[in-house]
Amino acid sequence: MTNADSDDDKAAQLLSTFYSMVRKVKAREEGLKQQLEILTFQIDQERRKKEFEEITGTEFYSRLKEQAQTLRKKRQDS
Repeated sequence: MTNADSDDDKAAQLLSTFYSMVRKVKAREEGLKQQLEILTFQIDQERRKKEFEEITGTEFYSRLKEQAQTLRKKRQDS
């Protein structure tokens, strides 16, 4: 085997290793993107839940709910 063949083999091995690393980095990046989407969705769900609880926990909402029940009862009775 000549020195040039040995250098070509080393270059091919280096290139193969580099491409393997690139594939692994891309796969990791895709996994992280998926995790980010899941976490973003969970945060949005929690935010909506908190906003809902804040709205439904007010005195105004309680009175509005009672008025709606009263109106429904009146409509059923008539």
